[in-house]
Amino acid sequence: MRFPADGEPRRANETLLILSPVRNRGSPHRTPISHFVELIQGLTFPRSRTSVALLEGDSDDDTWPRMQEALATLEGFASVQALKKDFGPLPGGGGGQGEGRHAVDVQLLRRVRLAMVRNWLLTVALRDHDWVLWLDSDLARLPPDPVQQLAASGKELVVPNCVVEGSSPPRTYDLNSWQETDESVEALKAVPKDQPVFEGYAESPTFRRHIGSLGQQGVQGDDVVKLDGIGGSAILARGDLFRRGLSFPPFVFDQ
Repeated sequence: MRFPADGEPRRANETLLILSPVRNRGSPHRTPISHFVELIQGLTFPRSRTSVALLEGDSDDDTWPRMQEALATLEGFASVQALKKDFGPLPGGGGGQGEGRHAVDVQLLRRVRLAMVRNWLLTVALRDHDWVLWLDSDLARLPPDPVQQLAASGKELVVPNCVVEGSSPPRTYDLNSWQETDESVEALKAVPKDQPVFEGYAESPTFRRHIGSLGQQGVQGDDVVKLDGIGGSAILARGDLFRRGLSFPPFVFDQ
């Protein structure tokens, strides 16, 4: 799936807002915040129409000063915001460090907190932007044109398949992007509506099809497939969706 050769959105002068929550991405980290800002710097979407807002909170390293330093290197962007707000410790540890964050018993509390963080950032930073690009701050690599490629789908909300760096064959990292199956729908009937279901745990399979296994479906001659759930590693969405009330629910919603 490729964007038209001129590299411009289908409607002239469309604007972009890049958002990312940041935690524990200081200098010792293998993918420090400076690396993430370099990835933003390398994007080919016109800088004069691109705004950037990063929110740091609850880090226990030097992420905040390092983030301010890194963002100061961005030139030519419509606006650049370094925001700080502490929401309290994350269960299982924060910022992607340590294996405790993957424990199933902390997932609900972690996702509630992360939803609150994202919603706060969205409320503070979103104005009249045409597009919003959510990115995880620990991405190792990013193509220069994700906005153009994803916008070429013609959809108002679209996610890519984010994979584990160096995996061969490519292994999907974000298992929260999936399709329901007949088997998964049947299994959910035995689960209370207020009980969340989490992906990626062998002891409690969901029987859903994850995005990495959907590449051969080829809807309408391209690589776009319909999903019933999406993860947050990378999301491109129309700004109007959020202005009309779309948010990250900080509660159990449809399991």
